[in-house]
Amino acid sequence: MNTKITTAVSVVVGAVVIVALTLWVASFTLFAGATGAGQGTTSLTLLQAKPHIVQVNNPVGNEGTLEFFSGDLTTTAGIDAGTVAGTILIVDVSDGSRGNHEARDRTLTFDTPDGEIQAEGLSYYTQNELELELGQPVVISVVGGTGKYLGATGEVQTTHLADGSYEHVFTFVSR
Repeated sequence: MNTKITTAVSVVVGAVVIVALTLWVASFTLFAGATGAGQGTTSLTLLQAKPHIVQVNNPVGNEGTLEFFSGDLTTTAGIDAGTVAGTILIVDVSDGSRGNHEARDRTLTFDTPDGEIQAEGLSYYTQNELELELGQPVVISVVGGTGKYLGATGEVQTTHLADGSYEHVFTFVSR
């Protein structure tokens, strides 16, 4: 009788360990297809065509100026990867510690074939300029997603390229 109980307990404990290990391994492959960026992280790079920008109220350089934008996305291999759309709101135009820059609250939605990625945060633009400074990366938070990106957290680094396009490098953090 003791042997039967010991065997049953061993089988149950073994099954729990196997399930736990399977879930642990699965958590590291949540973003399959993205490249590893370090332990517990994965990365994804998307390229954005020159954006279409619409300002709700002009001119740039005033608190409350709101702009909407959108642009097509591709992978680094040139494969269609969806679109990005967002809003940018000027929230501060002081010449404080960051010099001649405006604080702008950016909300971006990356709509990809695998789901959406939502990013949000504050970035600093050269005062009175419509777009980010060329070649100067800015980072905001990845705050969620849908589909393949459900529960995504991390950051996206955006760089304005010389041809008017943008590069978005995502670093997702596994939990």
